[in-house]
Amino acid sequence: MAPFRISTRFAPLLAQSNEREVPIEQGQTGIGESVRLCFEELREPLYRYLHSAGASAADAEDIAQESLIRLYRQLHQGAQIREVRPWVFHVARNLLIDEKRKWNRRVSLQTDWQTQSRVEGRADPALNPEERAAQRQRLDRLYASVEELTELQRECLSLRAEGLRYREIASILDLSLSTVSDAVHRAVLNLRRRLE
Repeated sequence: MAPFRISTRFAPLLAQSNEREVPIEQGQTGIGESVRLCFEELREPLYRYLHSAGASAADAEDIAQESLIRLYRQLHQGAQIREVRPWVFHVARNLLIDEKRKWNRRVSLQTDWQTQSRVEGRADPALNPEERAAQRQRLDRLYASVEELTELQRECLSLRAEGLRYREIASILDLSLSTVSDAVHRAVLNLRRRLE
């Protein structure tokens, strides 16, 4: 049995800061259950990341599922993946890049009706129409400000918003830790400046 690092918070496949060495269950059932738990844990963050990176709702869902199918295949073939969360996000990012090539167009932050309705659906019901309009204007300014960030800043910020640590983002994007830190820092500064 191959040792595998896990945390107490995530399913047996997700490596986090409170890691310890344990053997991963061998056999199709053990791996399948681990990937199922991983899917439950990562599906929404992957979807949000992919959608914010320009994938349509359907494409984001398809790419998230394909990323986890590839995780299952790799584990089933005996691959040892030390840090699953960054690995899955990296695969999803590469699949998205492939899709963007197929689309043959520059894809930016989505502000389509599905994203808009999700945000509006979360609006505080206690807000009166005037307060909702003000909230809507703030969100519109935020979307416009995010669009003005560099692609690297948007991607790093999006991954950070999904709870990934700088080290994980660097692994996903094949960048140095200092580059990721700088991109997130500059993105936050730029957003502050534009939203003041």
